[in-house]
Amino acid sequence: MTLGYGLIAVALMFAAAALYAAFRYRSGNLHTVIPGRLYRSAQPNEVQLRRWHELLGFRTILNLRGAHPDWPIYRAEKSFAEGKGVALVDYPLSSSRTLSETQIDELLAIFREADGPILVHCQSGADRSALVSAIFARTAGHSNLFALWQFSPWYGHWPLPFMRAYAMDKTFAAFRARLRRTNS
Repeated sequence: MTLGYGLIAVALMFAAAALYAAFRYRSGNLHTVIPGRLYRSAQPNEVQLRRWHELLGFRTILNLRGAHPDWPIYRAEKSFAEGKGVALVDYPLSSSRTLSETQIDELLAIFREADGPILVHCQSGADRSALVSAIFARTAGHSNLFALWQFSPWYGHWPLPFMRAYAMDKTFAAFRARLRRTNS
């Protein structure tokens, strides 16, 4: 009898997780990191770009997938940005590779030079977007806890050492160590 209830509980947990994943997918995984300054999402389609721009007024899109002129979704994003006077910054990152100090410096320069608010996106809005959101949050004076929350399953990121995207967690740990060195 207990085994039956356990199986039901596990099935309900999986069903809830599947429903939440479907919601994240349907919503474009759009979230506010810092109101009026930084928003994160999955790769937006043209309808989402228009709706989100009206809602959030972002002036820069930071595309962590890089430029892909042969992809229709990229061409639509580029056309949208040009039509609205929104800066499109293509900065390709791999979620399975740690970032170098130079790459971190380049991201920090993008933050300094970009007109805000910024919409940052990768493919799913979970891993690369988590890293960039966490770095932005720390440089904006938010706590480590706030920054680490960007790596949570709430956004679709699973901070587990055996996961391919754990390189993003390792990069943020190195960035935090760098902040400690420079602040001491």
